[in-house]
Amino acid sequence: MGKSSSTPAPTDPYSTAAAQTLENEATASYNKVLNGDNSSNYFGSTQQTQTGTDPTTGAPIYTSTSTPNGSLSSILSGLLGTAGNSSSLINNAQSGVSGVNDSLSGLLSQYSGVGSSLDNVASTLAGTDTNSTINNAINAYENSATSYLDPQWSQATEQNNAQLAAQGITAGSDAYNNNQTLFNNSRTQAYQQALDNSITSGTNLGISEQNAASNSANAQTNALTNEAGTIGDQASDLSSQASNLFSLLGSSGDAASQLSSLFNLVPGNATTTSSANTTDIASLINQAYQQQLNSDNASNASANETTSGLASAAGTAAMLALLL
Repeated sequence: MGKSSSTPAPTDPYSTAAAQTLENEATASYNKVLNGDNSSNYFGSTQQTQTGTDPTTGAPIYTSTSTPNGSLSSILSGLLGTAGNSSSLINNAQSGVSGVNDSLSGLLSQYSGVGSSLDNVASTLAGTDTNSTINNAINAYENSATSYLDPQWSQATEQNNAQLAAQGITAGSDAYNNNQTLFNNSRTQAYQQALDNSITSGTNLGISEQNAASNSANAQTNALTNEAGTIGDQASDLSSQASNLFSLLGSSGDAASQLSSLFNLVPGNATTTSSANTTDIASLINQAYQQQLNSDNASNASANETTSGLASAAGTAAMLALLL
């Protein structure tokens, strides 16, 4: 009979894990050294030193120190100060912008008030008609003169009629008619003179009042126009303040962006890494075990075939011996 080989014992998983861990640690240490070179250039230098060991894993702890050159360090310090104050700058700028907006709203309200006042002045001036003003003045003068002449000529009429009666001059006679013609002519002349004077005085007064109204309207218009110009200047100043505040907001963000760009000039700060691949020890151990197992299985199969063949030959010989 054939003899089968013994099956290989499976690999210990803890030993395999320990081997893989050692391999990983060796690779990590190699990569650390590969990427941990001290370096320097015109803008500064970076030094890496081991400063301790992790108490749990035993892994080395390294510290990198980057030092920019004098000129770049001065620039970075200034930018760091600006970036550090960015929160305060932003708050102040936002508060300033809010104040500017409130002031602009107030100016807009004032400007609207000026516009309404100009409209009122224009409306008042448009409603003032020179002819109407003159006619009103003439009527006023004429009414004043008539109120004075009417009682005088009423009394004069009574006196003239009494005188004609005392002289025996009767109505319809030539003397009476001549008297009435002269009397009426005198009264008409007196009223006409009063009307002429009223026209002259009323015209002068109406023109004077109209000129005064126009001058007043022009003065108000000029004052309101100047006020509107002042408001516009104030609005322009506020807009400039707002522009400066927005520039301040932008500078605080620029400082942070410039910091990142300048700091990358110092060697060791730019993100460039190299690495070696870790060998998969666990897979290699399992692969070797599988090959041994396959080899053992093949040996057992061959031994079994040989044993089976010998048994078959022995059986055949026994049968032949019985027949003979």
